[in-house]
Amino acid sequence: MGLSKTDQQLLDTFLQEILLDQRIIGVFRFGSSVTNNSYNDIDIALITEPIFSSQAKFDMKLQSPDRIDVSFLEDFPLDIAKNVIKGSLIVNRNKDRVFDIVVDIIKRWEDFKPMWDLYVDVSINGFGENR
Repeated sequence: MGLSKTDQQLLDTFLQEILLDQRIIGVFRFGSSVTNNSYNDIDIALITEPIFSSQAKFDMKLQSPDRIDVSFLEDFPLDIAKNVIKGSLIVNRNKDRVFDIVVDIIKRWEDFKPMWDLYVDVSINGFGENR
């Protein structure tokens, strides 16, 4: 789904500002602003070089407009990260590195998924023979 013209301009302006930092190599837009027309904010996940410090992340979040929720892909738990990469890749400055990061998330999720499915099954149905 598309953003409103005002929100698209807000996002474009913010991206122009933050992309002055060459350590940002990719940006995903995800969440409700991608999946439906009714959204409260614009969720973006930045992909950064490993040298991007916690302080730099904090500063980046502080400078974002209220309607833009900035996160960092590397900080998400695996089950959230796999949903983020289903969103829209709106900036890709380093195709090889971003590709490697996305493939790594997919591989780790595929390895983890059987355990996740078991956890969900046990959570719903409980343990034991009387299921």
